[in-house]
Amino acid sequence: MKKQLLKVLLVMMISVLVSCQSESTDNSYKTENPNLRRVLVKEVIQSPDYTYVKFKEANDVYWAAVGRNDNIKKGGTYYFDQWMEMNDFKSKALDRTFKTIYFIDHLSDKPFPSPEKVKVEKTGSAHVNKSLVENVGPAKGGITLATLLADTKKYNGKTVIVRGQVVKYTPDVLKMNWLHIQDGTQANGKFDLAITTHDTCKVGDILTFKGKIILNKDFGYGYSYDVLMEDAKLIDRK
Repeated sequence: MKKQLLKVLLVMMISVLVSCQSESTDNSYKTENPNLRRVLVKEVIQSPDYTYVKFKEANDVYWAAVGRNDNIKKGGTYYFDQWMEMNDFKSKALDRTFKTIYFIDHLSDKPFPSPEKVKVEKTGSAHVNKSLVENVGPAKGGITLATLLADTKKYNGKTVIVRGQVVKYTPDVLKMNWLHIQDGTQANGKFDLAITTHDTCKVGDILTFKGKIILNKDFGYGYSYDVLMEDAKLIDRK
């Protein structure tokens, strides 16, 4: 009887070990995106702008933040491939400081291909060579992004007016709101301008900003820009 019981226990232990090993070494979800990370959600906290999530990844447990998403559920498995790590981040909405937190652009409940693969499939090239938006036209007294990006040194330290459509918006990081605009024009293969501002907006808005152009700005925490409009003022919402 003892031998039979020991045999059963041994089989169970081997099964558990094989299962754990199989789980830890199963990287098939990385087939089309080697940068994918697979995580299990342990806790979810909602705020007006962000969804804060406690992840378990293998033996690591850490916090992350993604744009407000009510579909993220505790106990769910999710995937992401791009992140920015920040230390001692203070969330005003939660009145809480995270010693370390990941800011994630895209969190999916299914594995997804790398951006480079998508670009190749859509354009036949690893580089997108045109703006993602239609031409919106310059603001009165302003310049197009093509004009700015064609000769950035000319505008370094100068205040200009630009108009474009918001293609990315990240609020309340380093005490500023961060966004990217495009206006349908391009120069030197570039068509996107990063802007910091205290004003709020949403992706898809067509806005006019006035601000100073700064070159080679590095804020740390992964925030480094060749061209940036800093502390811009929103002067028109159409």
